[in-house]
Amino acid sequence: MTLLFAPALSICHAKESEEDVPLILIGYGSNVDVFTLKSDESVLHFVEAFKVFAERGSLVYGIVKIFGTDAYLVYGEKSLSFLCFPRCKQLKQKIITLHHWILSASSLTEQEIAVLLMNNTVMRYRIFWNDCPCSAQVEQYSVIHCSPSAVLLHSILDGCSWADLRSITGTVFGEILISHPGRSTEVEHRLVGHKGMIFGLHICGKILFSISDDRSLRMWSLEDYCELDEVYGHSSRPFAICGGPLKTLFTAEHSGAVCFWSYTTSSLHLCEKITIGRGAIRSLQFVGPCHLILGTETGFVGTVRMPIASQPSNLISRFSPSPGVSSFVSVSPETTYFLDCKGYFGCSNSELSRIQTSEEYQRLSLSPDGRFLCAFSAHNYMLYSVLEKRILCENSIRSGLISSVLLTDFHVFIHFSNTVIHFAIVEGDLQKCQTLTVCKKDKITAAVHVKKGFFIGTRTGSILALSSEGITAEQKNCHGTDGISDLWWNANQPLLLYSLGRDGNLSLWRILVINGNLSIVELTHTPPSIFCDMEWPAKFHFFAKKLYISGFHGSNFLLVDVDSGHCLCSVECGGGHRVWQLSFNELSGLLTDANQEFARLQFISKGALECYDIYLHSLKIIKPNAHTSTMSAVVVVESNSLKTCIVTAGYDTFVVLTCVDVSGSTLTTHHSKIHTSSVHALSVCGNFVLSAGGKSETILHKYADGKLTTISSMKLKGDCRIVSVQLLYYSRHLYYVASCSDSRLMICEMKDDLHGTNKHCALLASQDVCCTKLSCVSNSRTLYVIAVSTSGLVLRWIFCGEELPSMLIASEKEVEAVGLSAVHSVLNNDCLLLVVGSESGRITVLEWKDCERQGRIMAYNQWHSAACCDLRLFLNDDRAFIVSLGADCRLALFAYESVKKKIDFLRAITVSVGDPLSLALYKSNDDERMNAVVAGSSIQTCFGGVCSRILHWYFI
Repeated sequence: MTLLFAPALSICHAKESEEDVPLILIGYGSNVDVFTLKSDESVLHFVEAFKVFAERGSLVYGIVKIFGTDAYLVYGEKSLSFLCFPRCKQLKQKIITLHHWILSASSLTEQEIAVLLMNNTVMRYRIFWNDCPCSAQVEQYSVIHCSPSAVLLHSILDGCSWADLRSITGTVFGEILISHPGRSTEVEHRLVGHKGMIFGLHICGKILFSISDDRSLRMWSLEDYCELDEVYGHSSRPFAICGGPLKTLFTAEHSGAVCFWSYTTSSLHLCEKITIGRGAIRSLQFVGPCHLILGTETGFVGTVRMPIASQPSNLISRFSPSPGVSSFVSVSPETTYFLDCKGYFGCSNSELSRIQTSEEYQRLSLSPDGRFLCAFSAHNYMLYSVLEKRILCENSIRSGLISSVLLTDFHVFIHFSNTVIHFAIVEGDLQKCQTLTVCKKDKITAAVHVKKGFFIGTRTGSILALSSEGITAEQKNCHGTDGISDLWWNANQPLLLYSLGRDGNLSLWRILVINGNLSIVELTHTPPSIFCDMEWPAKFHFFAKKLYISGFHGSNFLLVDVDSGHCLCSVECGGGHRVWQLSFNELSGLLTDANQEFARLQFISKGALECYDIYLHSLKIIKPNAHTSTMSAVVVVESNSLKTCIVTAGYDTFVVLTCVDVSGSTLTTHHSKIHTSSVHALSVCGNFVLSAGGKSETILHKYADGKLTTISSMKLKGDCRIVSVQLLYYSRHLYYVASCSDSRLMICEMKDDLHGTNKHCALLASQDVCCTKLSCVSNSRTLYVIAVSTSGLVLRWIFCGEELPSMLIASEKEVEAVGLSAVHSVLNNDCLLLVVGSESGRITVLEWKDCERQGRIMAYNQWHSAACCDLRLFLNDDRAFIVSLGADCRLALFAYESVKKKIDFLRAITVSVGDPLSLALYKSNDDERMNAVVAGSSIQTCFGGVCSRILHWYFI
């Protein structure tokens, strides 16, 4: 079994090995993954994975180092086990099962541990180590039932012996109870103040920190047992807390943000909030000197560099000449050229100096290489050499108003009226190259120099291709009708062009050279990051071989890493309407330490030029995540390679393609965020995948070469939620059947180019019946559509002929007096064989011939103890096999024989997936095994097979 994107609920900074390399143990689903962290890097290096609770599917909630040994205590839910590392490579101690959920555990001595249960019971165990260091015997020594018998959510067991063991627990009512189980069962101190459930506790010396459902962080004295301070800085529920050096503290939210706090003996202060955006963060661990390891409930594990020795953003200088700054460009940390509010040109370095010009100017523009700057006003422009520190030329244009001036390497574009004049900088002077005519209402906003010419972006969203012969091509509506913010090209990727638009998207274009002329073809059009919201992406920045995008969300300045989508900083600066500039410079002293990186942000505020050094919170991805919420559907796409291509959909509006190799490691993850609402259903037909969800949206994707490409987006009439969908190919056309939350059941025929639908037919429009799941099966002449409803009905439609609907036969059968939640069907000779799962957990098999008005219930099995979430039916030799997935987290295999009219239970496993919702089956490459994929809070693949002689499905 392979577990992907499992919750990372616990992180243990265990010890240092002989090489002084920190050892990190992470509870990843039911496994414990072991990593090392080198002091000069921020990347965790994977060592080994231990499947501690894989058989019973329990999640790992905590890992505790046992004093004086190489052993670790691992606990989760009601299970307790031991792990020895690095002297042995396997787990030999059997799993101990307790009668209640384990809340926390502590190592008192080398041979004694204490375990606190959720019902406020403390259990004391003794460990007898055998000669083999990986084997031990554990005996329960005593059980203490503490008073009161409260329902606890979080706790800390603190102490080095049973006599001084201290229990600090948080209840569901917001109280913090402090007691010493080794001395008395009564509560010694009760801390009251929180208005919500306690989610986390942390001790630092004689100070206790607590986080709660009321969004507050509180500080308590463990000497006087009183509240020292309380602050409210969380925008959502805080689920994790850990300490840092130099009186710092970290908390993490359900929204995926990390709050960085500093504190004194009596007060708390919020320094910064860092948006990670990878799902609800459930575990934190700080590892020196500046690495914060975090894990989310959606399977993301990463390290973030934190500014421990300095503030996240420091005001370096504030330059405020009279009568104020109107525009500026910075060419180095020491030198800034500016225009004041009267239009005078000046330079600020070690001292303020004015540069004599013949005219007054309003704006400044700097070339990408920083060699030249241009000042311009309505009719005048000036070119200045930064290296030579002199004015190269001053000219005027009287035939129109200058609207913009753009500089590339040794080239200048001046736009006025409907004319753009292209100049080349030759020997310190401007040499006119060509004059271009553009739309009078348009304006050039970005320009980039490529090998064969130039690309120019405009305010109306067009990209112009320019060569020595003039404009050779124009690509309109590149970002809709919104303007182009910036263009970027790199010589290492000569055939790719990047563009940013005011529509909030990043586009990637392929550059084509046809008969010596440039043109472009769009490859992708996506937001700069799917993990943070950037309303206005403004500029590209290329630094240290990495591409960044700066932009704004409201009044906040954001910087995003294009590769990871991570937001490195967020600074309140007033918004993008201000004149601003971001600078990277390795020689400027901004990179003061190998573990710290700063960028310099300058902007004008109330006539003053403010300069900040902002800390860049770089993120290293250890384990990626597919979704930021629970996955609602899963399908497997056929692939010619040895990879398994899994497509998942989630309530976070993502459709994600994950490719997994035979060893179970994730190779690639491709995110698509086309839906505007939650995605509830997926269906696959060949290499086409259809996703459907809220706002009546259905989107068709195509899989090819390891990528999922969006073909078309369609929308049914009305505003409803599509709860189930089936994509099928029948009679030379592609169809899909959709079940809607407003009780409609539609079958739609797609156009030949797959962009939209030709016609549709309403199969069901009754307000009394709402279909939950669909199944479709067809042969060369007949199409069967089966649906199950919330009222316990199975409905069948039969279509005959080449055109739909040429003949329509509808029938129904009542199966159970509860809602039906799953259905799957196959054709067996001249009979339709289908299996139905219900919310009561019952599995029912029906046989339905074409001539029969109602199907016949052949057999049923009430094995699941909870609702049947999904199931699949497949034939092998003369028997039918059923794979069912229940809300009880069990995946079961059944066999059905029509002669005996009986469903036989064969085998079941407990999956390590919380809230399982969807199931997919696929055959392995050798076509001998039928494998299963389960999706919910995570993804689990179960490798198995059906042997026709022993009739047994086995799991590996």
